Amino acid sequence: MKQAYQTYMDSVEVSPALHQKLLGLSAPRREIRWRRYGSLAAALVVLIGTAAFVLGRLGANRDLFTPHHGSSIGGYEVLEGDASTYVELPYIAYGTDSTGSSLVDYALLAPEGSVERELTEADILTLVGGETALEAHLDWEGLTWSGQGIFLSDGSLWHLYLWGEGSDLAVSLDLLAGDEIPPDCVITEADTVTDVMGVSVKGYVSGIYGKDDEETGETVVWLPESRTVEFAANGAGYRFQVYGSEGESQRVEMLVSRFVRLAIADGLNLTMTPAEQ
Repeated sequence: MKQAYQTYMDSVEVSPALHQKLLGLSAPRREIRWRRYGSLAAALVVLIGTAAFVLGRLGANRDLFTPHHGSSIGGYEVLEGDASTYVELPYIAYGTDSTGSSLVDYALLAPEGSVERELTEADILTLVGGETALEAHLDWEGLTWSGQGIFLSDGSLWHLYLWGEGSDLAVSLDLLAGDEIPPDCVITEADTVTDVMGVSVKGYVSGIYGKDDEETGETVVWLPESRTVEFAANGAGYRFQVYGSEGESQRVEMLVSRFVRLAIADGLNLTMTPAEQ
């Protein structure tokens, strides 16, 4: 697996200007001090290296277009009592390269009086609409979760970050209340955009997620198939990422479409409480 990673990195070529940017790159400054622990820390920095994450999103040109309005990539059935409902999943286009990307230093400033806490499994169920949504609609059953939320002084959710990981799958969700997409340290000027139920959904290949055993150094997680979407709908801005095993691009894209459909058609429930119950 490590050899595959080395081969991948050896094949990447960047311009002299970008090379100088990467040499001078420092960790993004954020006023929010996320607790670094376990898989959440791995998700935030993508432990195979910041450069691998960035380079996975840089390259040739990615054109802007809005194809396949209302198209579907298939769907799934949900049993509700004795009845079965078929749910269609939206088609989403993904760019594979980009030349309009830049590295930025950004800060996400928590409002005065806000409260930060770790999120629980109960919070996740509240957010997505219960066990049926988690298992049947999102297909997130079996993932181990970690994350943190920031709540305003009035008790409303302002920002959250979730990381879910299984043996062959990982997902992350960055959510910001309002109509703005959460900031990122990589800004892409031209991306592939799909109209999904009247919402512009930006999609792109987001890099590789890998994790080594701290004691042996052996690679224990290697998920090279990835897709990311960014969009705003129903009072929140989203950046949602899925990482899957090699050759599992269809599964990864189905999982992304499941989340996009739920967030746009039904909306997520942001009415969590600032303190754990």
